[in-house]
Amino acid sequence: MKALEYRKQLKAKKPRFATQDSHKHKEISARWRRPKGMHSKMRLHKKSKPRGIDKGFRSPREVRHLDPSGLEKVMVDTADDLSNLKQDEQIVEIRSGVGSRKRIELLTIIMKQGLKITNIKDAQKAIEALKAKKEKKKKARETALRERKSKKAAKAKEQEKKEEAKEEKTEEEQKKEEELEKQKILAHKR
Repeated sequence: MKALEYRKQLKAKKPRFATQDSHKHKEISARWRRPKGMHSKMRLHKKSKPRGIDKGFRSPREVRHLDPSGLEKVMVDTADDLSNLKQDEQIVEIRSGVGSRKRIELLTIIMKQGLKITNIKDAQKAIEALKAKKEKKKKARETALRERKSKKAAKAKEQEKKEEAKEEKTEEEQKKEEELEKQKILAHKR
């Protein structure tokens, strides 16, 4: 793979292309944007100014979208995507949006087929870590549910105690209310 070695040499010499004056101003992001100013020295490719993007820095066509080992990257997010992959020509990359349950399934299938993965070093360790994380989350959810139930039960007991206290007070209060009404009636008659 001479082209891969050549690409490696090219990329070692390639400068970091940044927006003009991004090193001077914090609000200007470093990502590349073409200079468009009328008097821009960078646009005019003046001698001591930063380099701009040029087709001369491009990789050779036969290795353009390959990873450093020379395999074609294939983005995967379902088990169907793994069905027709070539082990010696392609390398798998699991999408970042894939959830833990599906990720575990994909990793087991990848291990069975003997495929290589770019974004995970050890598939077995990754599966164990994902399962442990899942168990931890499940336990946390169960404890939170238990706490909620115990709080509800405590609230219900307090409510019952309040209601019982009200019922006890009601008999005494009824007598007081009757006496107050009698006094009002007597006071009204006078």
